[in-house]
Amino acid sequence: KDPGLGIRALHQQGIDGTGVGIAIIDQALLTGHEQYKDNLMLYERIHCGDAEATLHGAAVASLAVGKDTGVAPGAKLYYIATTHGHNGDDGRQFDASILADCIDRVVEINQELPDGEQIRVISISRGFNEQDEGYDRMLEAIAHAEQDGIFVLTTTTMQ
Repeated sequence: KDPGLGIRALHQQGIDGTGVGIAIIDQALLTGHEQYKDNLMLYERIHCGDAEATLHGAAVASLAVGKDTGVAPGAKLYYIATTHGHNGDDGRQFDASILADCIDRVVEINQELPDGEQIRVISISRGFNEQDEGYDRMLEAIAHAEQDGIFVLTTTTMQ
């Protein structure tokens, strides 16, 4: 349950995410998980077709804010559950505009939070590219978040 990479030494110095909000946009979450339930400030579902919680969301939340496993166990967690696409004849089709809707919701939430308790990062374990449906909308949402002081982290590297 040690996050490794010298993270415990940072925690001992008081660098543990206290005063920072982290938003995660991922699959459905098990909200009562012992690692992060006390950090979970908000859980919403937007375009989420998951009937039950998934493993990935719990893993990402635990790595971010988990009390034993997290890099930032003092941070507050704001979680948006989504399934990133639409079901069609060819299976699930990714739609970046769904992620854009989720990012926009995080920005709305952030604007309601008091100074010093705001969301500073959005973590999305999904990439996107210009061929994706909703690509331009996704770029607009990321720019909007950045204007609000939120760093959006995806698996896509932007040039």
